Amino acid sequence: KAAIIVVDLPAGSLTSHTVKRFREIARAVADLPRPGGLQIEITGSAAMGGLLESNAKRDVDMTTIWALAAVVVILLFVYRSSLAMLLPLVTIAAALLVSLGLVGWMASLGWPINSLVQMFMIVIVVGVGTDYCLFLFARFREDAAEVADTRTAAMMALTHAGPAVLASAGTNALGMATLWFARNRDLHTSGPTIALSIVIAGACVMTLSASLIHVSGRWLVRRKDTAHPHDTRFWRWAGELVKRRPRAVTLVVGGFLLCASLLGAWKRNEPIYDSLDQFPADSSFVRGARSYSRHFQNGRPVAEA
Repeated sequence: KAAIIVVDLPAGSLTSHTVKRFREIARAVADLPRPGGLQIEITGSAAMGGLLESNAKRDVDMTTIWALAAVVVILLFVYRSSLAMLLPLVTIAAALLVSLGLVGWMASLGWPINSLVQMFMIVIVVGVGTDYCLFLFARFREDAAEVADTRTAAMMALTHAGPAVLASAGTNALGMATLWFARNRDLHTSGPTIALSIVIAGACVMTLSASLIHVSGRWLVRRKDTAHPHDTRFWRWAGELVKRRPRAVTLVVGGFLLCASLLGAWKRNEPIYDSLDQFPADSSFVRGARSYSRHFQNGRPVAEA
């Protein structure tokens, strides 16, 4: 009912050479004469790599548009000011340009990358850049409520929030860099590259964003609403609860995280989604993969009932 013909290609499903060879094979197979009723599909890692590479540019463009649109909506909701919204966007754009340019230069010198790393870099740089900018600007508004000089407030904000931003960027970058030890080629090459982009995003926030806040500080702060801008009833209640019951809060939160971890470990072998759904259903790769799963299990034919 089914047979597998294995074609050996160079290791690495997303290398340009492998994808090129795969497309040559696909064209040759499509031109083969075949008897009626015989269905021939090309699947496997190289076929998946061909689909991913062909869709990579479209995915990067869509990811960039939606990521920036989400950031604009969030910043408008938080600040309700076009100037305050503009500062994080400028910082994020600078971090993206520097990161992508540096990675491209490193790739020209032999640094290994894959076609999906650009999309990962965009999403992560936009995310951490927005997070760090919001944190720094919130601290600036709090300090501006205490001192009359916005320059002093900007220096205080950088002094108080800087260590937290650097610690967060360093932790995230170190975590991503550990993917260097992964056996999967795409993870192995993407981890250090993404870690580099996180470091650049943190550096842009600590330098460019802080400078922009200092330069435009007097237009960012309105004296009538600077007094404790984030001092709401909910956060006061949360802060008092943690201060009064630190052990109880730690036990409750820790217990919840432990239960979630145990559940994840118990369910780790049960897929919750079909990984083939991300590819076009009419592609030869998907048809071949589904046919393979019907007729074979772990490389061996499925016994008929």
